[in-house]
Amino acid sequence: MDLAFTFTLPISDEPIVDEVGASDTLMGLAVATSFDQYEAQQEFVVNRSRILVVDDNPINLQVIHSILFADRCDVLAVTSGEKALAALHAKEWDLVISDVMMPQMSGYELTQMIRQRFSMTELPILLLTARSRPAYIENGFLAGANDYVTKPVDALELRSRVHA
Repeated sequence: MDLAFTFTLPISDEPIVDEVGASDTLMGLAVATSFDQYEAQQEFVVNRSRILVVDDNPINLQVIHSILFADRCDVLAVTSGEKALAALHAKEWDLVISDVMMPQMSGYELTQMIRQRFSMTELPILLLTARSRPAYIENGFLAGANDYVTKPVDALELRSRVHA
C-alpha cells in the first residue's frame, strides 16, 4: 500500500530584486547586493572578518549570510562574478566564498581572475558546489582555491573552514 502526503506552502509576497543597489529580502533578513549598500548596513567592528560571498541563487546567499552573520562576520553577498570583482576593487576582503556553477562566469573563472591580483595567502577563496567528485575538487584547487565545501552546506563545517 503506497501512502502519499500532500502539503502546500505560501509564496512570499516580497519580491527579490537583482539590481545593483537593491536588497534581496528573504526570510525577513536583508542581503546587500552592492558595495555601497553593504557599507551603509555595516557597523564595522575591529577584528571582524570581512567576507565576500558569491552565488547566483539568493536562497544560498541567505543561508550562508545567516551562518556567517551569527559568527559576527561582515558579509557582502553578490549574485555574479562581475559584482564580486567590483567589490574586490572597492574594499579589502579577508575571504571570498564562491559557488562553482554560475552563469556568465563560473566560480573557477572567478577564482582564476582573483589569483591574477591576489595570492592564496593574501585572499583565501573557498569554493562551494553540489558536485563532490574528486575531479571537480581538483579543478577548484587548480584554479587557485584554498578550500572546497560541498552543498548542502553544513553550518559547522562552513564555520570551521572559514575560521581555518
